[in-house]
Amino acid sequence: RVFKASPALTEMLSESTFDLKRIGAKKTAVFLVVPDEKTTFHFLATLFIGQCYEMLLEQSNDNNGTLPVRVNFILEEFCNMPKLADIIPMLTAARSRNIRFHLVIQSYEQMVDKYGEHASKTIVDNCGNLIYLHSRELSFLNYISTLAGNNEYGRPLLSVGRLQRLRKNETVIFHDRCYPFLAQDVPLIFD
Repeated sequence: RVFKASPALTEMLSESTFDLKRIGAKKTAVFLVVPDEKTTFHFLATLFIGQCYEMLLEQSNDNNGTLPVRVNFILEEFCNMPKLADIIPMLTAARSRNIRFHLVIQSYEQMVDKYGEHASKTIVDNCGNLIYLHSRELSFLNYISTLAGNNEYGRPLLSVGRLQRLRKNETVIFHDRCYPFLAQDVPLIFD
Protein backbone atom coordinates (compact mmCIF):
# COMPACT_ATOMS: atom_id res chain seq x y z
CA ARG A 1 0.00 0.00 0.00
CA VAL A 2 2.83 2.42 0.87
CA PHE A 3 4.53 1.83 -2.48
CA LYS A 4 1.30 2.27 -4.41
CA ALA A 5 0.62 5.56 -2.64
CA SER A 6 4.13 6.86 -3.25
CA PRO A 7 5.50 6.41 -6.78
CA ALA A 8 8.54 8.52 -5.80
CA LEU A 9 9.41 5.99 -3.09
CA THR A 10 9.04 3.12 -5.54
CA GLU A 11 11.33 4.88 -8.00
CA MET A 12 13.89 5.71 -5.30
CA LEU A 13 14.06 2.07 -4.19
CA SER A 14 14.16 0.61 -7.71
CA GLU A 15 17.97 0.82 -7.92
CA SER A 16 20.98 1.15 -5.66
CA THR A 17 24.08 3.32 -5.83
CA PHE A 18 26.18 0.72 -3.99
CA ASP A 19 26.68 -3.03 -4.04
CA LEU A 20 25.28 -4.69 -0.94
CA LYS A 21 27.96 -7.39 -1.23
CA ARG A 22 30.67 -4.81 -0.45
CA ILE A 23 29.44 -4.74 3.15
CA GLY A 24 31.52 -7.30 5.01
CA ALA A 25 34.07 -7.52 2.19
CA LYS A 26 35.45 -3.96 2.19
CA LYS A 27 35.27 -1.09 4.63
CA THR A 28 31.88 0.43 3.93
CA ALA A 29 29.55 2.76 5.80
CA VAL A 30 25.81 2.81 5.21
CA PHE A 31 23.68 5.35 7.02
CA LEU A 32 19.94 4.84 7.23
CA VAL A 33 18.32 8.11 8.17
CA VAL A 34 14.63 7.92 8.98
CA PRO A 35 12.53 10.73 10.39
CA ASP A 36 11.78 10.27 14.07
CA GLU A 37 8.55 12.24 13.95
CA LYS A 38 6.91 10.13 11.23
CA THR A 39 7.09 6.33 11.38
CA THR A 40 5.50 5.53 8.01
CA PHE A 41 8.76 4.39 6.42
CA HIS A 42 10.51 2.94 9.48
CA PHE A 43 9.78 -0.57 8.21
CA LEU A 44 12.24 0.10 5.38
CA ALA A 45 15.09 0.37 7.88
CA THR A 46 14.26 -2.96 9.49
CA LEU A 47 13.78 -4.52 6.05
CA PHE A 48 17.24 -3.32 5.02
CA ILE A 49 18.83 -4.57 8.26
CA GLY A 50 17.21 -7.99 7.86
CA GLN A 51 18.20 -8.36 4.21
CA CYS A 52 21.71 -7.09 4.86
CA TYR A 53 22.14 -9.54 7.75
CA GLU A 54 20.95 -12.47 5.62
CA MET A 55 23.39 -11.50 2.87
CA LEU A 56 26.22 -11.24 5.43
CA LEU A 57 25.44 -14.76 6.68
CA GLU A 58 25.72 -16.05 3.12
CA GLN A 59 29.02 -14.22 2.68
CA SER A 60 30.40 -15.60 5.94
CA ASN A 61 29.38 -19.13 4.96
CA ASP A 62 31.30 -18.69 1.70
CA ASN A 63 34.33 -17.48 3.71
CA ASN A 64 34.79 -20.32 6.23
CA GLY A 65 32.13 -18.96 8.60
CA THR A 66 33.43 -15.44 9.16
CA LEU A 67 33.52 -12.12 7.33
CA PRO A 68 36.89 -10.68 6.28
CA VAL A 69 35.86 -7.24 7.60
CA ARG A 70 33.94 -6.74 10.85
CA VAL A 71 30.46 -5.32 10.36
CA ASN A 72 28.96 -3.10 13.05
CA PHE A 73 25.23 -2.46 13.10
CA ILE A 74 24.77 0.66 15.22
CA LEU A 75 21.06 0.69 15.97
CA GLU A 76 20.50 4.06 17.57
CA GLU A 77 16.97 4.39 18.95
CA PHE A 78 16.65 0.60 18.80
CA CYS A 79 13.34 0.63 20.65
CA ASN A 80 11.82 3.23 18.34
CA MET A 81 12.42 1.08 15.26
CA PRO A 82 9.86 -1.47 14.17
CA LYS A 83 10.36 -4.80 15.89
CA LEU A 84 13.14 -6.94 14.40
CA ALA A 85 11.45 -10.33 14.53
CA ASP A 86 14.71 -12.31 14.43
CA ILE A 87 16.82 -10.11 16.72
CA ILE A 88 17.60 -12.90 19.23
CA PRO A 89 18.93 -15.38 16.64
CA MET A 90 20.75 -12.49 14.97
CA LEU A 91 22.51 -11.56 18.22
CA THR A 92 23.42 -15.12 19.13
CA ALA A 93 24.90 -15.96 15.72
CA ALA A 94 26.50 -12.63 14.84
CA ARG A 95 29.64 -12.53 16.99
CA SER A 96 31.17 -15.72 15.60
CA ARG A 97 30.70 -14.36 12.08
CA ASN A 98 32.49 -11.05 12.77
CA ILE A 99 29.26 -9.06 13.09
CA ARG A 100 28.48 -6.83 16.07
CA PHE A 101 25.25 -5.17 17.07
CA HIS A 102 25.31 -1.94 19.08
CA LEU A 103 21.83 -1.49 20.52
CA VAL A 104 21.20 1.97 21.94
CA ILE A 105 18.13 2.19 24.14
CA GLN A 106 16.80 5.04 26.25
CA SER A 107 14.64 2.88 28.46
CA TYR A 108 14.57 -0.82 29.28
CA GLU A 109 10.78 -0.62 29.74
CA GLN A 110 10.54 0.68 26.18
CA MET A 111 12.23 -2.52 25.01
CA VAL A 112 9.90 -4.63 27.19
CA ASP A 113 6.91 -2.89 25.59
CA LYS A 114 8.22 -3.75 22.12
CA TYR A 115 9.75 -7.21 22.62
CA GLY A 116 8.22 -8.53 25.85
CA GLU A 117 9.95 -9.28 29.16
CA HIS A 118 11.48 -12.64 28.22
CA ALA A 119 12.86 -11.50 24.85
CA SER A 120 14.19 -8.23 26.34
CA LYS A 121 16.06 -10.14 29.03
CA THR A 122 17.49 -12.49 26.41
CA ILE A 123 18.59 -9.52 24.30
CA VAL A 124 20.42 -7.93 27.24
CA ASP A 125 21.93 -11.29 28.28
CA ASN A 126 23.36 -11.74 24.77
CA CYS A 127 25.20 -8.42 24.87
CA GLY A 128 28.90 -8.83 25.61
CA ASN A 129 29.18 -5.23 26.74
CA LEU A 130 26.66 -3.12 28.60
CA ILE A 131 27.34 0.59 28.88
CA TYR A 132 25.16 2.36 31.41
CA LEU A 133 24.80 6.14 31.24
CA HIS A 134 21.67 7.05 33.18
CA SER A 135 18.19 5.83 34.01
CA ARG A 136 15.29 6.64 36.30
CA GLU A 137 13.73 3.19 36.01
CA LEU A 138 14.00 1.74 39.49
CA SER A 139 13.75 -1.88 38.32
CA PHE A 140 16.55 -1.34 35.79
CA LEU A 141 18.68 0.48 38.36
CA ASN A 142 18.27 -2.52 40.69
CA TYR A 143 19.28 -4.81 37.82
CA ILE A 144 22.46 -2.78 37.14
CA SER A 145 23.30 -2.65 40.85
CA THR A 146 22.82 -6.42 41.19
CA LEU A 147 24.84 -7.02 38.03
CA ALA A 148 27.72 -5.01 39.49
CA GLY A 149 27.79 -7.28 42.53
CA ASN A 150 28.84 -6.69 46.13
CA ASN A 151 32.09 -5.91 47.90
CA GLU A 152 33.67 -8.19 50.51
CA TYR A 153 31.38 -6.68 53.19
CA GLY A 154 28.20 -7.53 51.25
CA ARG A 155 27.51 -3.94 50.20
CA PRO A 156 26.69 -3.15 46.55
CA LEU A 157 29.66 -2.01 44.49
CA LEU A 158 27.27 0.39 42.77
CA SER A 159 24.18 1.22 44.78
CA VAL A 160 20.95 2.36 43.17
CA GLY A 161 21.53 5.78 44.74
CA ARG A 162 25.01 6.04 43.22
CA LEU A 163 23.72 4.97 39.81
CA GLN A 164 21.00 7.63 39.96
CA ARG A 165 23.58 10.30 40.66
CA LEU A 166 26.29 9.54 38.13
CA ARG A 167 27.91 12.71 36.88
CA LYS A 168 27.52 13.59 33.22
CA ASN A 169 31.12 12.52 32.56
CA GLU A 170 30.72 9.12 34.30
CA THR A 171 29.84 5.84 32.61
CA VAL A 172 29.56 2.32 33.99
CA ILE A 173 30.96 -0.32 31.64
CA PHE A 174 30.28 -4.04 31.98
CA HIS A 175 32.51 -6.18 29.77
CA ASP A 176 31.98 -9.95 29.65
CA ARG A 177 33.56 -11.57 32.71
CA CYS A 178 35.30 -8.46 34.05
CA TYR A 179 34.38 -6.40 37.08
CA PRO A 180 32.27 -3.33 36.28
CA PHE A 181 34.31 -0.24 35.48
CA LEU A 182 33.25 3.27 36.46
CA ALA A 183 34.85 5.34 33.72
CA GLN A 184 35.22 9.09 33.58
CA ASP A 185 35.47 11.22 30.48
CA VAL A 186 35.06 8.35 28.01
CA PRO A 187 35.93 9.77 24.58
CA LEU A 188 33.25 9.88 21.95
CA ILE A 189 33.29 7.04 19.45
CA PHE A 190 34.44 9.51 16.77
CA ASP A 191 37.42 10.84 18.79
